[in-house]
Amino acid sequence: MPREINNFRSFNEANIRNNRALDPDYIDNIKDNEVSDAHRKIQSREVVQPTQIMPLVEEMMRLQGGELQFTRQGPVPQWHDYDKKAEIEELARSIINDRYGRLLNSLNVEMDIELVDPSELQEMKDGCEMCDDSPEPPPEFEETDDENLRDDIDKRKIANIITQGSAKNVHRLIHLYQEKIEDVDPRLFEVMDRLIKSNEAAEWLHPENENNGKMIRQMMNGFTKTEFESPEQQQEFEEMKEDFDIDSMEDFDQEEEFEAWNGKIKVTARAIDLVVLLHESVKGIFEVLGSPSIPEFDAQRAEDIMANTDTLQDEFEDLRYGPRIREDLLNWVNSNDKVNQIDDGFEYVWGAMISIESAPFLELFFDAIIEKTGKSDKWLDNTLDKLIREDEELRKAQFEYDQQKRDFDSQQQSDKLSQPKSQSQPKEIEEVSDQDQEPDYSKMNQRELGILRDELLDRGDYETLKKISKYLK
Repeated sequence: MPREINNFRSFNEANIRNNRALDPDYIDNIKDNEVSDAHRKIQSREVVQPTQIMPLVEEMMRLQGGELQFTRQGPVPQWHDYDKKAEIEELARSIINDRYGRLLNSLNVEMDIELVDPSELQEMKDGCEMCDDSPEPPPEFEETDDENLRDDIDKRKIANIITQGSAKNVHRLIHLYQEKIEDVDPRLFEVMDRLIKSNEAAEWLHPENENNGKMIRQMMNGFTKTEFESPEQQQEFEEMKEDFDIDSMEDFDQEEEFEAWNGKIKVTARAIDLVVLLHESVKGIFEVLGSPSIPEFDAQRAEDIMANTDTLQDEFEDLRYGPRIREDLLNWVNSNDKVNQIDDGFEYVWGAMISIESAPFLELFFDAIIEKTGKSDKWLDNTLDKLIREDEELRKAQFEYDQQKRDFDSQQQSDKLSQPKSQSQPKEIEEVSDQDQEPDYSKMNQRELGILRDELLDRGDYETLKKISKYLK
């Protein structure tokens, strides 16, 4: 079966202030600034009081065609206008594809994005065994002499922090799609924006204690599941099919699932509203990027790491500190202008960082946002050079593929026109001009034109080169 990462567990966690990639003073400074800012926003009425947040949630649900019912297990959505529900789901898919489409294709990720129904949310809660109350206290974090394990735990903690920070940053992206959101309902964007800002302020007014994790469990309003299917697992399944008569097993429903994977990574995002749905979707994408922080072939070590990082209490902590830490990391990445030469530059740099072994990763992260000796800047410059080369090679390969496809389609059309007319064909067939077969050079960017220029020079096609020369800068 696919390897899964579910984002709700319940253990104790390593302290963020002891993380080797961070600094206690740095963390305390974030907290002091954010708490002060939260009080300022509430006093100025820029955001609502924490007690007034739930009415905003209920109003947003009504605007989305549903309502919230409050049970002992937490809020449960009920949908009345399924056309509007489908419209919001399609809007969420559109926003995610517009922002991350190229990255998703590169990572071979399939997104499954929907607003959650009551039974699905309850099933997720019931299936989260570690979220249940237990008379036994959770295991305390134990100090260990295994330096490698400590580094692995700290690395995973940073991966989760950046994942949550990136997911919460999506809330600000709704301003880029304000018009589309208001097409669903003219009042929806204003309610969403006020709710987001109020929630962010309220998070900093809660004291840091174990009840924060219980609060997240109680108010659970969305979830993400990330499934990885490796070629090795695909081969294992093929071998299993040879040993058993799959067709004769009526209750065996996994064949279709495995046939459809083809090595894909599947991210399932569910939520009760558009804001959380976007959050969970991006969290799933960054869970994929951060997957190297979990050992793939050492289940016990993976369990030890996640037991100290992927917890309900960590969820609360990562949500609070993630946006600011991500912002500092983003500023470091953007300090090198080369990042602008590739799409999704921050995401690709982060993917390169998290792929490093734990100890050097922690040193790199610490230098990038705290110590700033310049060592991390050299790594960033070299990494961007490599990413740019890979991006150019990918674009060149894509251009060649597209050109071959155009040539093939052109030949097919030419062969069709050269065939004798049958009685069933119309008497006149419009001829396809050469100009119709050529790409629109005016719509190409400079990188694509540059790649095309090199190809034309290699082929000696100076006639076409003259056509594109006026578009080259």
